[in-house]
Amino acid sequence: NGLSVETTATNNSQEVAPVALGTHPFFVFDEDSTLEVRASKAAIHGKDMLPISEISSGEIGFGKGAQKKIENVALDVQFTECESVSAVLRTKKWSMEVWQENANWLMVYTTQAFNWADGRTRAVAIEPQTSAADSFNSGAGLTKLEPGATLSYRWGARKTG
Repeated sequence: NGLSVETTATNNSQEVAPVALGTHPFFVFDEDSTLEVRASKAAIHGKDMLPISEISSGEIGFGKGAQKKIENVALDVQFTECESVSAVLRTKKWSMEVWQENANWLMVYTTQAFNWADGRTRAVAIEPQTSAADSFNSGAGLTKLEPGATLSYRWGARKTG
């Protein structure tokens, strides 16, 4: 009925270390699936796919309570100001929520050509992250761990119906 993951990084060096944590789980979806992303902001990306500004998630059809059909939508969007349950994926047969703790960014990416062993091809990546894309350059959300310090975050997915 669910999965819970905790990732921890500890700085074992004698110098400050920049750290950003994230994961890249993919989930299958069908022609009727909807996605609700519970985040206040979405990134606008430049030609190099790096974030250059932010807009309200509502301007692209997302936000708490907004369910968007994703069958023919190409998504590669970074969200921020996420709620603890950051996304809800609903299919014909089930629905599930992705939650996160100590992480305030979420990347969402759809593909029509994911190579599942059983032949399914549609998938959506719902990726909890502790920092923004390109945070090693921009500094957005980047953690600078002092020697001996630790950074942890948790995320999970669970069925809701």
